Amino acid sequence: MNTTKLIPYRLCEHVLVKDTNDYFAYINLITGECLPVIKTAHEYILGQRNDVEDGLGEYVNGTVEGLITKGFIEPDLSKITIGQASVCIPKPCWADGIDIDLSAYDEYLNKLCTKPTFDFGNIKDENDLSAYQYLCERNTLRFVMLAYGVKHPLLWLNAGLLMFDISFLTDGRFHTSFSRPMLDAANVPIVGDMHYSLDWDVIDAHLAKGLPVDVIVDVFHMPYKKDTYYQNRHGSHSVVLLEKQGDSYLMLDWYHPDYFYGTITKAELKQARTSENKKEQMSVFSGFPINAAYRLLFPNRKPVEISLMQTVRSNLYNSVKAMLQPGGAIAFVSEIAEKCPEWLGDARHEGYTNAIQSFFFLDLELRFLLLYFDDMVDADLYNTLQPQLLKDKAIKIKDSVEPLRRSLLVAQRRKNPIEEQMYLAQLAHIKQALMEYCETVIMLLKGKG
Repeated sequence: MNTTKLIPYRLCEHVLVKDTNDYFAYINLITGECLPVIKTAHEYILGQRNDVEDGLGEYVNGTVEGLITKGFIEPDLSKITIGQASVCIPKPCWADGIDIDLSAYDEYLNKLCTKPTFDFGNIKDENDLSAYQYLCERNTLRFVMLAYGVKHPLLWLNAGLLMFDISFLTDGRFHTSFSRPMLDAANVPIVGDMHYSLDWDVIDAHLAKGLPVDVIVDVFHMPYKKDTYYQNRHGSHSVVLLEKQGDSYLMLDWYHPDYFYGTITKAELKQARTSENKKEQMSVFSGFPINAAYRLLFPNRKPVEISLMQTVRSNLYNSVKAMLQPGGAIAFVSEIAEKCPEWLGDARHEGYTNAIQSFFFLDLELRFLLLYFDDMVDADLYNTLQPQLLKDKAIKIKDSVEPLRRSLLVAQRRKNPIEEQMYLAQLAHIKQALMEYCETVIMLLKGKG
């Protein structure tokens, strides 16, 4: 069989975006193309009917080239994928025919996807983003949304305060969800999955469509950071590619303190994307390979029609629900406040290093949460919600976390373990502040503010 490689088969992914009486509409996460699937054909494809051959015939007349063009068949695997469901299609079912005719859906497709226009003017005046220090991925997505005309992008981002125990009592580790998905993909499906490969062909093809790409780099190899990190310190960092220009790429890194909008060579970018990211003392963003991580971004996809207030309310509700669930933040803090960890009496134990880093990420979550409430004020999202009251409660959590993190850091540096009573007292303050925050969010969501 002779077919043209139109998309990278290994990245064959689709998301359901619309369900009507007659068809399902999927977006290809790689091409950004919308594909309507007739419901009867959908049943065949998902294996809900046995006569697969007839189902495919109704779908695209069994045309292999058609299925590849639409991104559903992976020829090497003989597999068709829709959503999270896959079914193997035996080769005898492949037949010659014509490609599917999508002309009937042109109007719908035009409404669903728009041609993106990047406007650097929307972000160039926002040069004081020092509050986003260490929040590079969220900052990246925020300024991309700003550049493409999304108002109050920060409020579309997932925010909250999540903590989950890993092994805190034995080695000081707990997990915050600072790295959780930044957007609700069902409502704002503009961020593709993270992939780990140089994939220059995929990236170049995406940029050629006028769509940006988020790539992870090691700042040690980024020449424009000559006054901060270049050839000085390692650390992972999120930047955005906007265009390919010969052997270079137009790149945006609108981040404190460098604020760069210019070109970087492919060779320099390759070195930064394939760096081992050597471990730097007390740097949580170093010590692991970059592995050429990247995400395709799709600012041409229109968000689901849901109000900003609905999004914010849902965001607050989901975050507090997670905090109050078994194993959530409240249960975790309660547990570690009742029993001292094994490592507390030994300031040389790795538990101190792990705990300091864990509380560092918790501080990042709190920092982002404060920015979120500030943006609620800017967007005039008051109604029954009171962003200043929420911010005050979040500040109380931050003010209770910082003394414990600082105490652990001082104890480690002086090689003198923190006193047990001080540790327990500081945890009690954190627990009280968390409870007050949750109670306040629930009260406001119920309209009793």
